[in-house]
Formats: sequence, C-alpha cells, structure tokens
Amino acid sequence: DIIENRIVSHYDYCEKNGIEYLRVIYPNKFDIYTENLPFALQSAIKDTISRGEQISNRLLSKGIDVLSFKNTFEPYKYKTTYRKTDTHWNNFGGFLAYQDVMNTLYKRTNIKSYEPTKLEDYTFLYELIESGDIITKLADYPYNISDMGPVLFPKFPYEYIKETNDKRLPYDSMVLKNSKAKSDKTLLIFSDSYVMGQRLFYAMNFRTVYHLKNQAFNRDLIEL
Repeated sequence: DIIENRIVSHYDYCEKNGIEYLRVIYPNKFDIYTENLPFALQSAIKDTISRGEQISNRLLSKGIDVLSFKNTFEPYKYKTTYRKTDTHWNNFGGFLAYQDVMNTLYKRTNIKSYEPTKLEDYTFLYELIESGDIITKLADYPYNISDMGPVLFPKFPYEYIKETNDKRLPYDSMVLKNSKAKSDKTLLIFSDSYVMGQRLFYAMNFRTVYHLKNQAFNRDLIEL
C-alpha cells in the first residue's frame, strides 16, 4: 500500500505539471539467466510472484503501466546482453532497454522525435571491459578478469557534451547535451547504475538528459 500510494502520487504530480512519467523495473542478470543459478535458488523462486510483479499488478489496476524488460531480453540471451563478470547489462543490453522505453513513449504520445534509433544506425564493435562487481564480491580474489563487451557507435552526426560538475545537482549526477538530438526536449532520470548503459542513447532523442544517480523521486530537483 505504501509503495503503491507513493508511485501514484508521483504519477499525479507529473500529470498536473505536463510531464510524461515512465516507471521502469530493470531485470537483474539472474532474472534473465535463471537457468544458470544453483538448483536451490531455482527451486526457491518457482511458483512465486516477485515483489516487482506484485507492485506492477497493483499499479496497473490504477492505470499506471510499469515497464519490465524480461520479454525484451529473452530473445537476445544468446548474444550476451549482460557483462560477463558483472550484474549489469552491457552497452547492447542498455540499447535494448532504451528502445523499449522510447517505443513506449512514442506510442503514448505519437511524437515522431521520440521514435527510438535502430540497431542498424550503429556500428557494432567490441572493447575490453575490466572485472565487474561479481568479482569484487569474491573476497581477496587475486585475479583481474577482463572481458570483451559490445559497444555501439552512432553512424549519424551527434555532438555530445558531458557535464559532471553542476554543483546544484547531487553527487555523481551527469548532464548530457546533444545539439543534434531529434527533439529539444529534456529527460530527467532518477535511477541506479543500470541507466549508465542507456543514457547516451537517450541523448539521441533528447537535447538534454539529466541522470541523477541513486536519487529517489524529488520534486525540488524536478522544479530545478
């Protein structure tokens, strides 16, 4: 009840202020690659409804559709959408999530500039990725395990400006500006580290992108 009422209040505030509100639940690596979990953990999650699903069902009854990417990622499991030594998705996984979000926004508003870029708009390359958070959880693990991860480079013109020193914003915030974006709109993201693999793609559609990392919904920051 508490979580539902909080999110409904967020939705109502945005609607009153002319803001399109999207609520998103990001799937963990083990949500997509469940078959690789130890048998005891697989047994524990069988025939249960996750907290995320419970909240989503409650909000849907209030007319708020929460985005979840499990069905988005399932067809691409063979391509490796998550970093090998990390719980986060890689750049390609972030792109798939970005497409899902922007397709939802485009269908809701019918604003052409919200139509997401396509995979063929990018050059698909690979780069070296250092050990991730799975390795760091192994106490005193003596080795640094690197991996090759996909990176998408735009084939079209863009002009990125990254700002990380805006003193008005919370610590670890980032502002992205792209003068060649599809629209002159602004996107504000309250999220954890999962958006780090997405935010450059959002800058293709929005002139300015604010990513306030590890920040809850904050009306003062929205007004700012």
